[in-house]
Amino acid sequence: MVKEGIGIALIQEPYLYGGRIRGFGAAAKVVAKEQNPWAAVVINDEKLRYVAMQQFLSETTAAIRVNIGQEEVLLASQYCKIHEDMELDVERLRKIFEEGGKVLVGADTNAHSAWWHSSDTNDRGICVERFLMAGNVDVANRQMPYTTFSAHAGGETNIDVTFVTPALIRHITWDLEEDPMGDHRPILVACDFDRHELEAEASTKVFCYKTTNWKRYNEELSLRLADMGSLESAAAINRAVKRWNRA
Repeated sequence: MVKEGIGIALIQEPYLYGGRIRGFGAAAKVVAKEQNPWAAVVINDEKLRYVAMQQFLSETTAAIRVNIGQEEVLLASQYCKIHEDMELDVERLRKIFEEGGKVLVGADTNAHSAWWHSSDTNDRGICVERFLMAGNVDVANRQMPYTTFSAHAGGETNIDVTFVTPALIRHITWDLEEDPMGDHRPILVACDFDRHELEAEASTKVFCYKTTNWKRYNEELSLRLADMGSLESAAAINRAVKRWNRA
């Protein structure tokens, strides 16, 4: 971490010895459950002022509040066990983002979704999509020529996701290293609050056809279209177009 100039690392599936995290050196500060954690936040910059958020600390989640420049940011690491109920992990995510402000969560979701550029979408991914559509949360992942996960057996997909609030996403850059560390490629996120002129990123929100209530959609669309009235003038057409877009 020192060599790469990384100040904070959001770790999932850390290396353990005797049930405790190892491998980051004596100077690093580790926020994680004491025994057998699946997630951790590692602070490698002694100048950073942070507070561990004990209310979110669990076997699979670790979080801190840290001052970056003049801004306060909530950073969290989460591991979602593949054989456990995804709804429970989504609920943990929801509680973190309910803190508001500038929030970023790095997660190994073990979930597939086109939202973070997986080649398919599975039930776990749909569960996360529902959370994203309902809340003020976005995904920072970009389309890359290689995937976040690459198994030695040959399977490749995107399951590592960077969730972020709109208040923060326009201040970060997201990148993926080409060479994997084990099964996963490191995600690099740089945060710069001095770039005030940076334009807001376009939302990554997508329309999820699989979870749409088509009966309700068709009923609502029919009602709105029926109420458009006559289209005999330019003004009437403009009003109809606006109503159509809202339908």
